[in-house]
Amino acid sequence: MSIRPKKRATKQSVYKMTEAALNTKRRAVFEAFRMAGEEAVTYARDVVNTYLDQTSNLRSSIGFTVAEKGVVKETSSFEQLPPKNPHPGDVYDGGDRGKTKVLQLVREAEGSDFLLVLVAGMPYAKWVEQKYNLEVLSGAGLVMEQELKDNLSVIK
Repeated sequence: MSIRPKKRATKQSVYKMTEAALNTKRRAVFEAFRMAGEEAVTYARDVVNTYLDQTSNLRSSIGFTVAEKGVVKETSSFEQLPPKNPHPGDVYDGGDRGKTKVLQLVREAEGSDFLLVLVAGMPYAKWVEQKYNLEVLSGAGLVMEQELKDNLSVIK
């Protein structure tokens, strides 16, 4: 007695099954990138406390974007945090600068399948790290890298 399938597989049915499996994997990879980006931003904004950010522009400019084939799939809020020491005439635009910078970097790398970009949009962020040996984004990058490795290791 032989067992016969009710339907024979066609090229179209195999293609549909393959496409569904790839879409599931794409969603899992996207989710891994998004979670790594969120962990990094949380670390950089909330855990790191090595520098005094009087205007809150530096912390507000920290964020991430996940893109797939040049199309932005998710961007962190780049919420402008309230200043710690407000002064009349100060400009509070760190969130806007961060968002602008991250989108610029995504455009520059548009050929990538999946892209996770972590930025500190204020131009002096690197200077604060180098000149004063204070952590702004470098530790968050390490957190993001480890989180991404952990998340992607479960996707086979």
